[in-house]
Amino acid sequence: MRIRCLLLSMMSAFHLFASVQEDFPADRLPERFMSYRITDRLNYTGEDLYDYINGGAELYLSYGLTRMTGCKYNGDGIPQLTVEIYEMTTSKNAFGVYTQSRDREERVYGQGSQSFHDFILFWKGCYFVTVYAQSVTPESEAAIKHLAEVIDKAIPATGQRPPVVDLLPEEGLAEGGFLYFHHYIWLNAYFFIANHNLIDLDDQTDAVLAKYGDANARNYLLIVEYPDGEKAASACQKLKENYAPELTAAQMLDEAVTTLTGKKDAREAWASIVKPTDIVGVKTNVWNKFPTPEIMNTLLKERALQAGVSDENLSVNDRGVKDDPIFQKSTALINVRPMRTHAWSGVGSCIKNYIMFSPQPSSYHDDSCASLATLYDLPIVKGKTRLHILVLFKPLFHHRTAQDASEEYMWKYSGLIAGFDPVAVDSVGLRIIQGKRNAFFQEDRPLNPPAKHIELAETRYHLGVADPSKIELVKLGWDEETFV
Repeated sequence: MRIRCLLLSMMSAFHLFASVQEDFPADRLPERFMSYRITDRLNYTGEDLYDYINGGAELYLSYGLTRMTGCKYNGDGIPQLTVEIYEMTTSKNAFGVYTQSRDREERVYGQGSQSFHDFILFWKGCYFVTVYAQSVTPESEAAIKHLAEVIDKAIPATGQRPPVVDLLPEEGLAEGGFLYFHHYIWLNAYFFIANHNLIDLDDQTDAVLAKYGDANARNYLLIVEYPDGEKAASACQKLKENYAPELTAAQMLDEAVTTLTGKKDAREAWASIVKPTDIVGVKTNVWNKFPTPEIMNTLLKERALQAGVSDENLSVNDRGVKDDPIFQKSTALINVRPMRTHAWSGVGSCIKNYIMFSPQPSSYHDDSCASLATLYDLPIVKGKTRLHILVLFKPLFHHRTAQDASEEYMWKYSGLIAGFDPVAVDSVGLRIIQGKRNAFFQEDRPLNPPAKHIELAETRYHLGVADPSKIELVKLGWDEETFV
């Protein structure tokens, strides 16, 4: 199941819809007809509706109910009939209640209706109407049809469907398959997003959720019309970050790899990095206070599978890499980890991420981990790495103790650094961390200990390039406060 989401902003004012009629349709109902007579009248306003339908009043109140009037009809030995006429503040709200109630579209009554043998519902203007029988007989079926016709004629004004509904593509739309609403509770009832109002829906927003395809291959499209572009952009960002971060992460990853490889699209780019015959290990990082985001592990595995690598020849691992048969036999490695400061090496980044391949990781801790570049000469690693990815969604730029990963020293950078050279990748990441430290502390605040292993990886061990003047840095996306 997939959801497609389009958030739209309309700068013009909302259309005004039909006003409330002074002559209320319930006043036109016949006192007697056929074998029926009115035995009870209904009249509820606002929250008084709970006294009538305690379990269903929220629906009407959330769409701006003004009042509900109607009546009950009875006769000797025939099923009771009930008429409920809901007056809403606008015609688009009446239409919204209708979309909540119907499951197919008819045009027999009002501006849209659905009929059953014992039940008829429709909307017209500012009104949503239901007429139903306690049970089905030929007489009750004819009676509810007659009442629906009477009420339809008693509402002279029509209303306009919300313009946002007309944006829905018709091809593939399921019958009766869309819902118009304002409040997040109705979005969650049909497609759960969050327990709170994640995308800022309210009375000033018009939203429509539509179903496409059949039940076995269902897709969803959400369109929200906001009163201005700023609110639309804010809601879109919240949705990406909190509900579907994979939408952003996947786009960033594919754009980075496509640009890096120079291929025409992501499919060709990934096919150039790993082959169907490869045995692929994705070296992640699982430190519980600051692990590689799981979405990145998932995406890298998916991309390898899409490139033709078989599932049995693919593994994502960190501390168990030395004993993992896939890593032992690997022909290709992908290196991914989050960027953070580190108590022993200055920063934890791509070069250091391979320390778990060593039989004695602690042997690299001397002199601020200066010799980390030699990890790349280990037989299990040497010459196998196809791609390095440094994750800077929310990097850690400072710590107080070795086990400290305080939110106070993280910031939403929302970036990735990708490259074929781990030294160049780490060099760029180091500049970003240092830039943030200086900005945060409002002074030059060098790392302690210094991340000397990155420079030494070039000057002493010749693993790659650390000198910024020799690195071709291609930036995609925003260019403010990147620190590089």
